[in-house]
Parts: sequence; structure tokens; C-alpha cells
Amino acid sequence: MEHKWIQVAIDGDADAFESMVADNYVGLYPNGALGRKQNWVNNIRSGRNKYEYVKLSNLKVYLNGNTAVVTGKYDEKAFIAGNERVSKGSYMSTWAKVNGSWKVVASAFTDDPVK
Repeated sequence: MEHKWIQVAIDGDADAFESMVADNYVGLYPNGALGRKQNWVNNIRSGRNKYEYVKLSNLKVYLNGNTAVVTGKYDEKAFIAGNERVSKGSYMSTWAKVNGSWKVVASAFTDDPVK
């Protein structure tokens, strides 16, 4: 599910992305800003957010009943509001089973320090 969630964002498939994200989703971004589901969906749908690539590695899944936490590393190149963003870092996604389907309910991203 983690790879699929990322792939639909890369593909610009806002409908598929929307179906995988819980309505009360909250994201924490490297700059400290909080994100919500509808903003992210709207940015994908409008073409404001475009992902050239997102590579995931070192994934680990921690399962506890109907909740799963995925940790790993990311490497991405995206165009956010027309501005190129290349970043690498660590992230964590929290998934929960909602009405029988797995949905991402939260995520947090941190950029690796630039050396």
C-alpha cells in the first residue's frame, strides 16, 4: 500500500490518491507546516504538485491490530507550485483500517541535512 500510495501521486491520479487517504489525514512537512487531505488532493488534481520521482527505501512496517506504522527513507524530485524541489530524508506513515479498507491517516517527513 505504501508503494501504491506514492505511485498514484507520481501518476497524478488524484481520485486514486483521494481514495487511499483518510478524510481526517494530517501530514507534517519538513518546514513544520501541517497538511490536510483535501489540500494535497486539490494540488495533485490541479497539477500544482507534480512528482517526477519518489524512491522509497529501508521500509519497515510495525503492525498493531488495525494500525500500521511504516518508516523509511525517501528521495524525491517534485515541482511544487512550479518550483523544483529535490529532497531526501526520513518519513513515517500511519495507516489504519477504516471501514474494511487501509487508509493513510498521518505522515511526517524530515529532510536529511544538506552536507
